[in-house]
Amino acid sequence: MRRLLVVPRITARLVAAALALGVVAFFALTQTEVGRDGLRQRLERGFARQFAGTLRVEHLSGNLVGTLVADGVALVAPSGDTVLAAQRVVARPKWVLRLLRNTVELRSVEASGVRLHLVRDSSRRWNVQDVFQKRHPSTRPPSTREPVWRLGTPRLVLDSAEVRVEDRTPRPAV
Repeated sequence: MRRLLVVPRITARLVAAALALGVVAFFALTQTEVGRDGLRQRLERGFARQFAGTLRVEHLSGNLVGTLVADGVALVAPSGDTVLAAQRVVARPKWVLRLLRNTVELRSVEASGVRLHLVRDSSRRWNVQDVFQKRHPSTRPPSTREPVWRLGTPRLVLDSAEVRVEDRTPRPAV
């Protein structure tokens, strides 16, 4: 019998060790409180690096594989006013190599206890625009910019939602 491929024993051991380390890291990041807390902090810091507003998440539970639950979620404008708050957000991710294409796709997102407070100021600017104002607008050409991430979900459910809209633009005299 002729051997087609000879793999040195040390190489096989290194590959097995790398796979085992990958499995341990995967479960540490997706199944433990420390992993979820690290993910929560990364989400908040990533939002802060990109936008002028603030993302706050009090607590994450669940896991990245099936269902991720965020409690006490808020989007806060630079002024300190809370624009969007939710008691609980349940996301069900779909991981099929989409991350390699800079896409986070969720099978569904369910939010409960949602409060949205939209304010249009006297300059006709909405407070939600302030939250998502780019922190550092890029002056680099499009080919050298960081890749754009996309977020998508075919199903969004809002339960117990309250929407308040204030218009502070001056009214014309009659």
